Order: sequence, then C-alpha cells, then structure tokens
Amino acid sequence: MSLDVPKALVRTVARAFYDTRHILVIDALAIHGALRDDELARLLGLVTKEVHKLCGRLKEDRMLAVHSRPEQKDGQQRPVNRTYYYIEYRSTIDGIKYRVYMMGELVRRSVNNGNDTKGYVCPHCAKRFAVLDAVTLDIDDAGMFLCDRCTNALVDDEESAETKLGHEKIQRMNRQLEKIERLLREVDTIQVPLNDFEHAIANAVPVPKDKNALASAAQFVPVTGGAGRNAAGKPSNSTAIEISITSSSEKTAEELRAEQLRKQQQAEKNALPVWHTQSTVTPGQITNAGIKEAAERAAREKDGIGIARREAEAEERNSTQQDGAGGDAIAQYYAALAAQKAQEEADERDEDSDEEDEDEEDEEFEDLEIASGAANTAVVTPAANGESEEDELPPGKKAKVVNNPAPAAEEDSDEEVDFEDV
Repeated sequence: MSLDVPKALVRTVARAFYDTRHILVIDALAIHGALRDDELARLLGLVTKEVHKLCGRLKEDRMLAVHSRPEQKDGQQRPVNRTYYYIEYRSTIDGIKYRVYMMGELVRRSVNNGNDTKGYVCPHCAKRFAVLDAVTLDIDDAGMFLCDRCTNALVDDEESAETKLGHEKIQRMNRQLEKIERLLREVDTIQVPLNDFEHAIANAVPVPKDKNALASAAQFVPVTGGAGRNAAGKPSNSTAIEISITSSSEKTAEELRAEQLRKQQQAEKNALPVWHTQSTVTPGQITNAGIKEAAERAAREKDGIGIARREAEAEERNSTQQDGAGGDAIAQYYAALAAQKAQEEADERDEDSDEEDEDEEDEEFEDLEIASGAANTAVVTPAANGESEEDELPPGKKAKVVNNPAPAAEEDSDEEVDFEDV
C-alpha cells in the first residue's frame, strides 16, 4: 500500500490554505517521514522556536502529529526529551473531509440568505420590485402580486445581484476544491496504511549532514528498554527484571580486599580529632568517644566488613531486651498492687469479725435493777449462807449494776407547799 495519493492530497491542501513556510513544513515531512525539531529547523533555515510555532498551527488543524521521546546524549547519563514531527495520514484525511464539508455548508448558507431578499420582477414589462415594495401591490385570486404597470403576476427575481453573487461564489468554490475533491474520492477507493510514530521513524529518510558541521558533534541515542519503554518512547507491556543476590562468602579475595581498603580510607576521613578522643584535662586519658572509635578500628582491622554493624545490632537487641525487662517490672508492680489490695480486704473482714464477737459478749451480761436512796450506790446483800448474790449467779454470768436515780416527785410537792395562794 502506497502513500502517494494521501501525500498528494495533504500537499494540495497545504498549498490551498496555508502560507509558504507552512507548505515547506508539510513538504519536508512528506519527504522525510519524521523529523526532529532541530533537523526541521536546519532544513528550513529557522530557529527551533519558530518551528514550534509553525507546527503548533498545523497541529491544531490536524495536518501533522507531534511525539516526544527520551534520548541520551553521548557522554551524559540523564536522558533528554526530544520532539519529533510526522504526518498521521488517516487523521489528517478525516480533518480535511470535515473542513471541506463545513466550508461548503457555510457558502451555501450565505447564498440562501441572499435569496430570501432577492425581490420580484414582472415578466412582461421587466419592472423590478423589492420585497417591501411588493407588499403594497394588489394580489390576484392565486395570491400572486400584480404589477402596478401592466397588472400581470410577478415572479421571483432570479437575476438579482444577490442571486448572481451567490451562484458565482458557489462556482468559484467548486473550481478551487475540484482537485481536492477528486483526491478525496481517490482516497476513498484505497486503504490508507497506518503511519504512527513507530512506522514513520522506522521508514524515515535521514537528513543529510551539514558539511560545515563538526565531525565530533555529540549524537543523541534513544533510550531503549528503560523504565518500561520501547524504542518509540511508549510504555511497554513486557518488563524485564533481573535480580542478583550475592553474599560476602561468594566474593573473591580481591573484592574483599578492595572493600576493606575503601572502608579503611573512609574511616580515616571520618576519624574524630584528638581533642574528642583524648581528654584535654588529664593528658593521656581516653574519652568514651575515643574508646568507641578504637573498638571500631579494631573491628575493621579484624575483617573490615560487618563487625561493627553486627555489634551495633547486638547492642540494639540488648536494649530491646532491657525494654522487655522494664515491661516485666511494670507487671510485677501491678501484681504487688493487687496483693496489697487483697490484704486490705482481708484486714477489713477481720475487723468486722471482731466487732461481731464484742456484740456477742455484750449480750451475755444481765441487767440488774438495784434501787438506791439519795446516793447512787450499789448494795450487794449477802445470802443466807454468807455468799453474795453475785456469787449465786450462774457461771459465765456477771451482774451489771444499773444506777437508777431516785424520783424527784416528793421534792417538787414540798416546794409547792411552801407557796400559798393569797
């Protein structure tokens, strides 16, 4: 499948609707297939900024397509995004069809608007009437306007200036679009091949190098296979991941020696000054920082790799165990607190039982009512056998003396006798 007909169509449209510099851009892309922005600028003799401006207008009209991909310059590790221009003929042909259709609709709409105001003419006397003038004329039975000169029916004025101008406009448009419409009909009879960036860059014609350019100029190489992208810079579905796992035992003696030397040089660079490792008050006394650094130096001298790190990990594990011991101390504290609370509850229960025993002892005593005179004294009368009443009580019972005060009723009556009513 050839692109000759689509290329001819695109070039024809460019020459019909664009200026010279846009035409040159389309011709360059039709010849080379795909061009980088700096290459296109060199072909046109323009700066890159002007090329971007020209291609921006063509991109809006769907006359070309833009693609960016990362490329790596010789001697640099960081890739740079480069802009490429190419023509995607399928989308460009669709855009041309749409623009031709809209142009024809616009011209026909303007012509129809002119026909609405073309007026009337008398076929006998050739007198012309405007639309507003015809309103004042007489109307026959068929609803036609009558000429005020010969009383004949008027017809539409097909020969008016507006009608002639509209017909000329349509004819001129058909003449100008005749070649484009013919190419569009030819394109409809063929199958336009796909021309995306991958096909365009693969079939691109290289730009000849400038004779004055330096031979040692830096070259840009596309980044392939990096970050899941293919040669066109698009994301790739297949991603290759390679993982290599090695241990220190698998390393050769030279690698271990080189690593040990590198670590030793790095440690010498990072060594603490003397006033940090030795005391400035007591000469010759080593500080804590000096002791730690000496231990690390000894570890490096032992095998050069991993000893200090393993010791640090051991210290971290010890600190973790100490933290766990702190958790056990907290648990012991709460256990002691619970035991203390249980002891307090047991003490309370003991006190309650003592109070109950005292109440029972109080119930064992008997109340004896012993009458006394003026003095509140307890009198114990001996029994017949010479023993007191207290001795006669049954064992386990004790006499409880109750002092009952003598009634004072007689004294109150004596006081009332002293007073006489006069």
